[in-house]
Amino acid sequence: SVLWKVGDEKISASSPVLIGNGETERILVATRMKFRALMPDTGAEVWSYPTRKQSSGNLYCASPVNYGDEILLSGWYGLGLLRLRVTNDQPSLAWHLDDLISSHYASVILHNGYAYGYHGHAQLDPVLRCVKLATREVIWEEKLGSSGTITRVGDDLLILSDQGELMLVPASPGGFQLNGQAQVTARTTRTYPAIADGLVYVKGPRRLVCLDLQGR
Repeated sequence: SVLWKVGDEKISASSPVLIGNGETERILVATRMKFRALMPDTGAEVWSYPTRKQSSGNLYCASPVNYGDEILLSGWYGLGLLRLRVTNDQPSLAWHLDDLISSHYASVILHNGYAYGYHGHAQLDPVLRCVKLATREVIWEEKLGSSGTITRVGDDLLILSDQGELMLVPASPGGFQLNGQAQVTARTTRTYPAIADGLVYVKGPRRLVCLDLQGR
């Protein structure tokens, strides 16, 4: 049964994210016109921050990323990389840059002060980038021939390209290094892999594949 329902604004394609704990728990969600924080038990809006109005053909897809009292939101279609600072449940803009990581659909990964993500539209030859957040500079970038999703596994990045190729890359500012590679499913694949007990499950267009990461 429906516990609560709020607002009449259409959502984006970005998945909601639960952050905090206890009384500080919030649901972060991007709608077509705003980035919002809601109470998980009632759906009441705690705060919101305006974004560019989106239509059905140019939605934000990447999920917001929380770290400490700051939130990172990346998106194509004029969003770029947005960094918000939340103090006493009030958001303020730390910075907003269009040329660091503008992700079409893959969420940004944060690790040890660096952000890893695809920059560019999936059909316009995007690049995988490592960005140092403290200085807002691109440390390295790599063309992989397609876009994809990124999942962190310990100190590694598990990249699933939309061509169905699975890659294992260290989450390191030292440069791009391919430590493992396998064609696991067909194109076009935009689902995130699921990881449990050392196994990775990949849902492709026509099949589900399970691989052992422990033998990498």
